Amino acid sequence: MAPGPLLATIVNTVTGPDGSGLAGCSDDQLMGIISAARRMESRAAWTLMAAIAEYAARHTGSRPADEFAADELAYELHLTPLSAAGQMDYASTVAARLPQTFAALAAGQIHRCTCGSSRTRPVSCPARTPRRPMRSSPSTRRA
Repeated sequence: MAPGPLLATIVNTVTGPDGSGLAGCSDDQLMGIISAARRMESRAAWTLMAAIAEYAARHTGSRPADEFAADELAYELHLTPLSAAGQMDYASTVAARLPQTFAALAAGQIHRCTCGSSRTRPVSCPARTPRRPMRSSPSTRRA
């Protein structure tokens, strides 16, 4: 099921407002709730990013008041102005350069940290560590 009000209502009905409904769920139901919560989290991240990208597009520096756009966003998000400017740049970059990725985030198919490259990833998402190849055990090595 796609993320949205219906999914949120179902999850809230099953879990209850305080989470007490989780104790009565089977493992399969818990996996369904976890998956649904992750999709809703992705949709919420998309909503935030889409709104920030639109805000950034409206404040491109063509008016004198645009100079303080990052400061206003920083106040709203409880960030430093520099961090808010970075979020504006990140949201605008992902929306413009990765439209299919942005759409997948809206659909709840991917998580926010998978959007963008290391240059566009926000500070809140850790960089991926490259996997090291597995070493073969002495018994499987060829002589």
